[in-house]
Amino acid sequence: MKLGGKALSEGERARQLAEKINFELKDGRKAVVIVSAVGDTTDRLIDYSAKACSGEISLKDLDEILAMGERTSARVFTAALKAHRVNAKFLDPLDGDWPIITDDNFGNANPIEDECISRIRGKIEKMFSENITLVVPGFIGKTKHGEITTLGRGGSDTTAFLVGKALGASEVLLVTDVDGILSADPKIVPNPERIKEISAEKLMYLCDVGNKFLHRKALKFLDGSLKVRVTSYKFERLGYEGTLIKGFANKNSTSEQTSF
Repeated sequence: MKLGGKALSEGERARQLAEKINFELKDGRKAVVIVSAVGDTTDRLIDYSAKACSGEISLKDLDEILAMGERTSARVFTAALKAHRVNAKFLDPLDGDWPIITDDNFGNANPIEDECISRIRGKIEKMFSENITLVVPGFIGKTKHGEITTLGRGGSDTTAFLVGKALGASEVLLVTDVDGILSADPKIVPNPERIKEISAEKLMYLCDVGNKFLHRKALKFLDGSLKVRVTSYKFERLGYEGTLIKGFANKNSTSEQTSF
């Protein structure tokens, strides 16, 4: 599952999520927890760094800075899980066996998919055999030379989809502060309906025309075998409500090629 920044924006929300994850694990289920930076940490770090450096900061240096948001969030949430008696472990991008390997396109790096999947299986399946719940900072990659990269907007979703695909997960949960994918922007349209199910291809189309429920880059890692559920930290059971995303997104599709 992936915990979004808004779902983690308050300590009480993080506590509730740790409690709910502990409950879900009691029936023998296993989970990897991908975390985003808390709240608007990433935007604040970008703004702070730009001002401090008079706009003269390299993307490589900025990636090192931005990665601290997810690393801190993951450490805190690991501690929260431990406080709820979950055998949790933080996976640090500085570890030699960090599994998300990318090119060196700093600021918007691209995962090297085959290598990522091989490393994820090697690392996480071992943790599962030891009954460890791994907490992984999303959004962060590393080049083959050990340099920290970030995956661009929606990067934590990309991390979650890669991990889910590698492990053959039954479902990937994207935990947010909204009840799922809505039929309209609630800031504009009062009381929009929740969409119960949507195809990945249709969601790709919505991304093309400006609706950012999920980012296009992340959707490209859906291959049809992976079910994704957008849900809310407010639900009592995280995996039973929200919006289900099914199918695969054509990597070459554009808004002109895709129709409802």
